[in-house]
Amino acid sequence: MASDRLFLADWLAEGYVSSRPPVHGQILGRVVSELAWDRSTDVAVDSGCGAGASTSALIHSGLARQVLGVDPSASMILEANTHVRGASFVVGKAEALPVGSGAVGLITAAGSLNFTNVQQCLAEARRVLSPDGVLVVYDFATGRRSAQSPDLESWYADWLRRWPTPTTGVTAIRPSTFDEAPLRLIAYESFTVATTFDLNGYLDYVMTESNVSSAIRSGASMEEIRGWCEQHLRSLFEEPFQVEFDSYFACLTPQP
Repeated sequence: MASDRLFLADWLAEGYVSSRPPVHGQILGRVVSELAWDRSTDVAVDSGCGAGASTSALIHSGLARQVLGVDPSASMILEANTHVRGASFVVGKAEALPVGSGAVGLITAAGSLNFTNVQQCLAEARRVLSPDGVLVVYDFATGRRSAQSPDLESWYADWLRRWPTPTTGVTAIRPSTFDEAPLRLIAYESFTVATTFDLNGYLDYVMTESNVSSAIRSGASMEEIRGWCEQHLRSLFEEPFQVEFDSYFACLTPQP
């Protein structure tokens, strides 16, 4: 299955609005601290913005006066336009951003670069960034670990055995990914962020993961997947607890 087909369903766009973990702001805060960022650019693009959670975090960061969200899924863009204020949203691809050359001071790509032609995206970022602009690529893995519930990681392993994460057309992002890019890596950090879930919140969240979308597109039932998850998670969530997300960011700027 082509990776770009995983995120087109209306039900998934609705889940992205209501159920994705609110960790984008934490990650952007670390970026600001790492780069000692003390300026606001005129225009920023959130590439692969999904339903707008990452865009909302970008708006609230104060890093840009105008923000444009771009995503190839019309369903995602519809939800973003409905629920996020303070930005413009358009359907488009990260490999061909709908902005002029040198017009953008900041691009963010949150968990989206993996599902693109990475080198084309990096070349496109180089085209649209101003000479002192910055591309911030970041992501967080599925929340699978908790000091308060050690069995969560075992549940996660069982879940993936039943419904594996798709790998076809998906690129793992590492520092070496940027070795041949027309951009210079200026910062890279791996770290952990956390947020608190109760049972229903965690169920809603995991149902938005790519392995669920892939399984449903291959014929599995949403009710079957959620029912299995609820049955096996109920004993773990006797009360809300913090779930940890392995995260990273990479910051790049145009080569001189």
